[in-house]
Amino acid sequence: MRTSQEALANYSKVNDLWRSNQLSIRFERSKESVDFNTAKNLIRALWKKEIGVIKFPYKNIKQVTGNRDTWVRRGVVSINCDKGWGDIIHSWSHWLDYRINPNTRPHSAEHSLIELRCTKYFFDKGFLEKSRTANEQPKVKKRINKVAQRYERMLKRQKAWSKKLKLANTNLAKVNKEILKYEKAHSQEKRTTKYLDPLPVKVKEKINWEVKVREWAKANDEFVHDERYWDGYCTISNRYVCIDGNPPYDYDDLARNKTWQQWWYLIQEGLELKKQGKLNQWSMKYK
Repeated sequence: MRTSQEALANYSKVNDLWRSNQLSIRFERSKESVDFNTAKNLIRALWKKEIGVIKFPYKNIKQVTGNRDTWVRRGVVSINCDKGWGDIIHSWSHWLDYRINPNTRPHSAEHSLIELRCTKYFFDKGFLEKSRTANEQPKVKKRINKVAQRYERMLKRQKAWSKKLKLANTNLAKVNKEILKYEKAHSQEKRTTKYLDPLPVKVKEKINWEVKVREWAKANDEFVHDERYWDGYCTISNRYVCIDGNPPYDYDDLARNKTWQQWWYLIQEGLELKKQGKLNQWSMKYK
């Protein structure tokens, strides 16, 4: 796909900026050495300028050489300082465009504007001068004083163990106090016997509610009806109990699938109503 006229005009402005500052454009041999630390600061600053709302997400930034490009691979930012500032900003603007406009083609008008803004920002904020100053300063490798380093670690360990010792002494005093209290409260035998006699297990007697209902009916000469039948889907139980020869007034509608336990409580309710002279109000809708 051909590059639009708007994009070409913006890329021409970018090239003019590099040439007016006597620097090489992309694809040309770099005329200016790039300081890696300044390049790292630049890509962070450009991310903040163009994306802003999302914090810079890349913790690892490494310097690469040869034909490798400035890009992000597996969460690691690679910067090729050998290719010069023009190539670094061009490649990084492509990555920014990919994050901002993921559905547009690489050399779109949107990307050309991002690269133009990034190039202007590079010159306006003095990154070129910062890089030159850094390159002019001799890079002296720091010599680590191993004695001071090890002594510092020893002091840190001493502080940590002192804190743990204080905590241990506090907990030891606490447990000693608990032991003394326990020794006063319990005998030697109770403190040293590992197993005690098992506690008696209370077995709850299972109530046979059907037997209970039938025994009551037999003792009081009352009628018990118990019928089971298959309705094509499941077994239906149809049972009722009488008091003074009469079941509850609504048993025709509600007698189905009542359990023997439910009937026992219905009987108790009916007997209470009988005492009050209200047996005619005896209903299957027990409370």
